[in-house]
Amino acid sequence: MNFRALLLPAIALVGASANAASFYNDFSTLNNDYSNGWLLGTTSTAGGTVTPFADYTAVGGDGISRWSNLATETALVPAAFKNSQVADSHGILLGEAALHGGIDGTIAVASYKFATAGAYAITGAFGDGDSGSVDLYITSGANTYLSSLNVSGNQAFSFILNATAGQTIEFAVGTAGAFGSDSTPLSANIDAVPEPASMAALGLGGLALLRRRRKA
Repeated sequence: MNFRALLLPAIALVGASANAASFYNDFSTLNNDYSNGWLLGTTSTAGGTVTPFADYTAVGGDGISRWSNLATETALVPAAFKNSQVADSHGILLGEAALHGGIDGTIAVASYKFATAGAYAITGAFGDGDSGSVDLYITSGANTYLSSLNVSGNQAFSFILNATAGQTIEFAVGTAGAFGSDSTPLSANIDAVPEPASMAALGLGGLALLRRRRKA
């Protein structure tokens, strides 16, 4: 048996799952319609229907770009932001993407849709961000994986989600009653968990190569 031929595809499969989706890396300047896996928008209740942001604004004087609804926003929010230009903008550091709720209590949402069924590792954190208190949520279907109310951010998360094709997961930031200074960085990574067969193939190929080296 060609164990090297067995090992290489297994390594490729396992490696391909790494950082399969990232809120920051996948932040699109062109589309907001799940075409890259993500939809950014708002909802009135955690876990509710997401209304997409319609307008993209390129990097402005504050150094950040954003998705929002220009016709209805107040003080640039609710919105999803990305900072790729300056050291710090409203609590959003360089290399961070963030969510900010609206003046009317609107919740800002980053929703991800799973293209295929399987087990996924959901990892990351809501950062400290600006000075305001916020409400933080992670929901998928009828399940709530995080609900932290009136906090300053700094909420890490890590769990496995068994998703069906087309299922969504929502990362959301509410205003905790006052919408000022609520910019909240979100690091969200979604990685496919390798199937047992793939891991078994990786182990089998690696063991065979190890034996061959010992014989040599």
